[in-house]
Amino acid sequence: TAYGAPVFSSVQASASIVALPGSVTLTASASDTNTYTWQELKSGNWVNVGNGKELYLKLSSAGIHTYRVVAVGFGGTTTSQTISVDAGYAPNIKIISPKPGEDINLGSNVTITADVIGAVNTTWNFGDTTHEVISQTTNTATVLYKNYGYKTITLSGTNKYGSGSSTITIIVVS
Repeated sequence: TAYGAPVFSSVQASASIVALPGSVTLTASASDTNTYTWQELKSGNWVNVGNGKELYLKLSSAGIHTYRVVAVGFGGTTTSQTISVDAGYAPNIKIISPKPGEDINLGSNVTITADVIGAVNTTWNFGDTTHEVISQTTNTATVLYKNYGYKTITLSGTNKYGSGSSTITIIVVS
């Protein structure tokens, strides 16, 4: 019996973009196939990372990960197909001032500062509807609160890998 070269009907990744640390499952299906060998391109060389129609991988490094599945047919003929997965970190956001629970005098400007790493888009929520925003950037805002009470401040950010946020509560006192 003569067998032809394997023909892939499907090579897929469970996700094309993965937030780290994360995982991805690679699957392949080819006709006339005896074995599947998965390889990752590392420093210009293909390195074996697993066997079978399905491969579960834990990803811990950022970047474009390129994988190849080599299908060996029953007659010994091989064919391959590549797939890539983009891995990276969701934004890391931390409001650093004022301190949580800090008392702020009514009528004074409050400068809020945050460390923002990796966010493409950011959104501030200042915790009430009666404030006036004096200035605002990705990681700093100055706000004038017009009513006393507890104010929960949140800075949220997103990028293609996911989202992150930081929240604090301050107390505006009269």
